[in-house]
Amino acid sequence: MSSELILVVCAANVCRSPLAELLLRRGLEGVPGIHAASAGTLAQDGARICPLVTSWHDDEAWGAASTAHRSRRADAELLEQAELILVSSRDVRADVVLAAPEVRGRTYTLREAVHLGEEFDSASQPRHVGTVARYATHLDRARVVRGAVPESHRRWWRPRRADGSDIADGHGQGRWVHRAALTEVLGATTAVVRQLGGRLA
Repeated sequence: MSSELILVVCAANVCRSPLAELLLRRGLEGVPGIHAASAGTLAQDGARICPLVTSWHDDEAWGAASTAHRSRRADAELLEQAELILVSSRDVRADVVLAAPEVRGRTYTLREAVHLGEEFDSASQPRHVGTVARYATHLDRARVVRGAVPESHRRWWRPRRADGSDIADGHGQGRWVHRAALTEVLGATTAVVRQLGGRLA
């Protein structure tokens, strides 16, 4: 079975989505057949990751991976390669679907994936389909049953137009807001990793 791609998408691909990508890589190392990448709907190709993401962990592997990151645009070709697309917010999801309408059914915000994937059991699923494809199918079916992300997930710093499924962009909004946004990325990504059978320390 070929490797399945989880693509994480935000706007600029220098903060939220690369943090989630690096966390997914780390947490799913022991789960065969899955790889993670990231991109941005408004990204300028070649920009470096934000320093706060680089400093998130102090081990050598994290430093090397974060230093090597360069932003890239989420074009239709890349989006179509992904078995699952996790986005930072509904606005980003709209841009993703506009660029590649056929990926609508496998595109979720990080918070939606956490909410819809709560009962996914990677160990009990049939093996003729990859783990990520099975997870994406589970999310699609659960969307009808579980509905929207509860409003209780809102945070004090989130813009008024954001709902419980969004992780707003904290980049350039001050250190506390920036860190709060990345902490939300950490929490959501950790939950997704666990749902997929991985582990983040």
